[in-house]
Amino acid sequence: LGLSLFMGSAIPPPLGASPLTLLVMASILSTAILSSAGVFGLVTCSSSSTTAKAAQTARFVSASANLGNAAIHFILVLYTLSCAGETSAYWVKERELGGVEGPVGLMVVNACVGLSAAVRGTVKVSLGWNGFVAVLGSFLPVVWLRFLNEMESWPPVVNFVWFVIFWMELSALTGSALWYSLGGEEEKRKKE
Repeated sequence: LGLSLFMGSAIPPPLGASPLTLLVMASILSTAILSSAGVFGLVTCSSSSTTAKAAQTARFVSASANLGNAAIHFILVLYTLSCAGETSAYWVKERELGGVEGPVGLMVVNACVGLSAAVRGTVKVSLGWNGFVAVLGSFLPVVWLRFLNEMESWPPVVNFVWFVIFWMELSALTGSALWYSLGGEEEKRKKE
């Protein structure tokens, strides 16, 4: 009902549909999830070393961010499939770019990297993948450049999903970089 009041009028849509509001919502949601992962890392670390606790916390943040990235890509795939009959310019272009193949691939790889980090996999896999995603996503025109240039014409749900993806990718990269810098491999060797 609220949106129908604004259809065809000069009054702007409610704040719930603005990119800024969606960014704030995505940020709050992502921060809550990753903060919980950080607290879990601190509480479950058996070492009394502050560095070991920080490394484990960074590992859990990295793992949770990759798993969150997989989950949000899954939501994007479901939403894309549910909008298969849509004919707006966004959906037409999305289907021209390949539809769900890219998000499915990213979902699978992020889930594998996140699970690997969660069960004490090597920090090199996590840092390598997350660094690769950050660099490639920044320079491929169909990823972040497209989002920045076209987001105002995209459906609000898609904007929200992309903001969460951004937050998760950034958190996964910084978490794995911190994990590495705190001696992530040393933590693994000490446990063996």
